[in-house]
Amino acid sequence: MKRLVLSILIVSAAGVSVAAGNVDGVPQTTGNTSSATPALATCDETMAQSLRERRMALDERTRKLDEREAALKQLESEIAARAQKLERELASLEDRVGIGEQANAAQKKRTEELVSALSRLSPRKAAPILERAEPELAVQVLSRVAPDNAMALLSQIDPATAATLLGRLTQLGGRADPLAKAKAQKDDK
Repeated sequence: MKRLVLSILIVSAAGVSVAAGNVDGVPQTTGNTSSATPALATCDETMAQSLRERRMALDERTRKLDEREAALKQLESEIAARAQKLERELASLEDRVGIGEQANAAQKKRTEELVSALSRLSPRKAAPILERAEPELAVQVLSRVAPDNAMALLSQIDPATAATLLGRLTQLGGRADPLAKAKAQKDDK
């Protein structure tokens, strides 16, 4: 099959050469050359047009790839900037958490000092101090003192304030049961 196609091409090429006045590679000036030349010229023009179209398509594709590459570089730089911003925000939040932990530790220390100081006072002297304190601080103090001392302090406080503090103390984690037991023990005596 290949030999047949090759033979046809050779014969066609020889025929075109002869028709064009070219025998054995020597151009012939005599004869009609107009019939073979337009066919070759049309073929050359078609190939040239096809090559131009391919070149234009390749140029367009290259331009689009360049645009995509530029867009990707832009996105990479935006992502890098966002990552740096998030890292700064994370560092800031870590600093805030550290400060918050320090503040909590300081608050806990102050509460422990207040518990220690109120425990040394009689309930009559400690109750007015506890009554004027912030409710959350008062609840923290009551949750850290012994149940008997907590009941003695609550008995010296205004009943409405004592009820509020006792309610918050109950919400804090079940300290109402030990307080009730301490009160029951006190009533039994």
